[in-house]
Amino acid sequence: MTTACRCGHPEAAHEHYRPGTDCGACGREACPHFRPAAARRRWAVRPGDVVTLLAAAAWYARVSAAAARARRRARRQLWSPDA
Repeated sequence: MTTACRCGHPEAAHEHYRPGTDCGACGREACPHFRPAAARRRWAVRPGDVVTLLAAAAWYARVSAAAARARRRARRQLWSPDA
């Protein structure tokens, strides 16, 4: 049984007479080294992802707070006796 890389080519495409394990069919830019397709983790969190998630959560909190203030302001204007 041959093991396939994530790029879809067999492991043999990553074996060369020169140093390196890049894919002979895809090229060095597209597939720089052999990565078994079975080892793929769908929900792996990298360190940069944590920073991105924290930044997104902070942005969402700011936007939600601003929207809540706008709703309260609109409600006050709607029910004010001056209207």
